[in-house]
Amino acid sequence: MTAFIPTAVPVGVDAHLLEICVHRHRDDFRPKWLGRDQVVRDALRTAYRYPEFSWSVTVTPPYPAQDIPSFTFALALGVLVCGDHGSMRPFGDVLVLGALRANGRLEGVSGVLPILKHWRRIGRHTVILPRQQEPLARLLDGLVVMSADTLDEAIALLSRSARPAPSTAPAIVLPPASVLARTVEQSVSPHVLRALETGAAGEHPTLLVGPTTGSAAVLARSARDFLPALTAEDAMAITTAASAATVTRELVTERPMRRLAHDAVPTDLVGDDDYDLGELALAHQGVLLLEDLSGFSQSVLECLAEHLRERELLFQHPKGFISRVPTAPWVVATLRPCPCGHREVAGTCRCTARDLAAYYTAVPSQLLDGLFDIGVAVRAWPPHAAVALEAGDCPATRVAATRARRDHRREELGLPLGYGAALQLDEMRQRHEWSPQEEARTRRVATTLADLRGATKLECSDIDDALAWRPSVALNAFRRPAWRW
Repeated sequence: MTAFIPTAVPVGVDAHLLEICVHRHRDDFRPKWLGRDQVVRDALRTAYRYPEFSWSVTVTPPYPAQDIPSFTFALALGVLVCGDHGSMRPFGDVLVLGALRANGRLEGVSGVLPILKHWRRIGRHTVILPRQQEPLARLLDGLVVMSADTLDEAIALLSRSARPAPSTAPAIVLPPASVLARTVEQSVSPHVLRALETGAAGEHPTLLVGPTTGSAAVLARSARDFLPALTAEDAMAITTAASAATVTRELVTERPMRRLAHDAVPTDLVGDDDYDLGELALAHQGVLLLEDLSGFSQSVLECLAEHLRERELLFQHPKGFISRVPTAPWVVATLRPCPCGHREVAGTCRCTARDLAAYYTAVPSQLLDGLFDIGVAVRAWPPHAAVALEAGDCPATRVAATRARRDHRREELGLPLGYGAALQLDEMRQRHEWSPQEEARTRRVATTLADLRGATKLECSDIDDALAWRPSVALNAFRRPAWRW
């Protein structure tokens, strides 16, 4: 006898449907046991002292990694169907998700949300999964969701002739936008805060150049507080990516904040051949933080510069089609002004001219200007010049309003140039022999600045600020000797 149990594995933010085929053999058949088979055998013997026959397993279509925990639940049900256990009967309309432990308990698996989206898209609706992941399944309308904590409960559910009613997705309630800590806002220059607001509003990659333990590091770790509150659509996209990578149990209600490690390689950014998502996808609609940019390899920075503008990654599905994974994080990075990181404070920096020359060579200005749209020097701001904030005023509110203007106007159309701004750009092209990339960067940032003001065209002040916020300019600001207030 042969039992066919449908299951699936995630491919990016899509799914690859599989069928576990369990074949019952004669008693003298001795198959080659894998780790998954031993787990199933132990679980069934503990609960039923069963089975006493041998079996073999094939996965269709063929899947390279067959000895994985997410197959054990489906395999156990297939063995029980082959053994005519109780009222168990063959079934092929129920998607089986979950991992079975040797004690008979069910545990969650990764990829539940993208798998269920694919299952519903092909016209199927019934699923059984661990109870801990039931809230995730009920985020989708029209699914018939069965959940269990143990194999016994699952068998009881599948033995019933009647199925539960299709679920209705609950209304998604999301928390309001975060308010940036008043101490952070009052410890830095208004110029820096405006640059960060601009970066958040236009999702411009932003570089903060400053001392290792100064305001630059504090602001970078608070970057998520500049982003507006999540919409229901964004929350579902973030949860889908999180579910594809980890065992997720419920809706993600805050924007992700991902930190890239210094020993990262390019595949950590974009994913690998096993369809694992990289940091660009996991930080979608959130913040991807690169602390101390000088510690990353050149290959990682070049990979980031190559894929950042695309806003999506492509995964080759095993069936041949392309799975598109959205990647739209706000990249925020910090960079020390010198090897020791204390260039700003007079009398504490001991870097020689040779050290500085080697450091600036290792962090080429061309790569910084090609990777980041905004770069700003973050210095300690004196207490007497603290920013005066109005009650209830927060950067996330202004960022949300700016994004609404951009979306209403349609981003691809841009804003027209005022007469003075057009003359200024023509002069810069002729005098500095601008590359098309540099001009495009300037216009992107200037357009976001105009949206922040609510203007209908670009002015000279927008162009001036966009030019002043070039990353190479921010780094050069610290090449002068250390200064005092």
